[in-house]
Amino acid sequence: LSYFIGAIPFGYVVAKLVKGIDIRQHGSNNIGATNVARVLGTPYFFVVFILDALKGFAPVFFITSIAYSDVKCAICVSTLYVSCATFALVGHIFPVYLKFKGGKGVATAAGIIFALNYMAGLIALGVWLVIFVIFGYVSLASIVAAIALPIAQILSDVFALGNRLPVTIFCVLAGIIVIIRHRTNIKRLLQGTESRILWQKKKSS
Repeated sequence: LSYFIGAIPFGYVVAKLVKGIDIRQHGSNNIGATNVARVLGTPYFFVVFILDALKGFAPVFFITSIAYSDVKCAICVSTLYVSCATFALVGHIFPVYLKFKGGKGVATAAGIIFALNYMAGLIALGVWLVIFVIFGYVSLASIVAAIALPIAQILSDVFALGNRLPVTIFCVLAGIIVIIRHRTNIKRLLQGTESRILWQKKKSS
């Protein structure tokens, strides 16, 4: 179920509903919030980002809200959370509804992290905001936040003296996946050809 929820292509759906277009044929051809913003305008970045984040947050949060009463083993609980999270993230990146060609996983991973460990999520979000404000690149902000995430998770686990190794492993793998999904962006950043997102309303033609 987590996979099918994660696979809902909100960027594609929003573009179809708002402008009747296939977002995969415009901009960077990606269904993510950044490309939707470039094609439809800034407000739709927030719409798609929040929806993509919720499809990661909702199934994991649901599991976390019921698992404590049903499962006593801490490591088992964490593994259950991570299994649910993994299916949601895989669904977003490889959605069955769009022939397994999806987004880069940033928003959905963000929603998942806030459900698993909101403190690590807040730290990663803070890093994302700082990098974006300074440099103006969503891709660079996402890459740096992906690096910061497992560090934040490890630190929060150490200070909390918790036993959430599966969550830490998930954060490491999710960070790696996000970076790999941004490999073309990394190439453009190094070449100086990466586009900054324009925070303005898209002019109607």
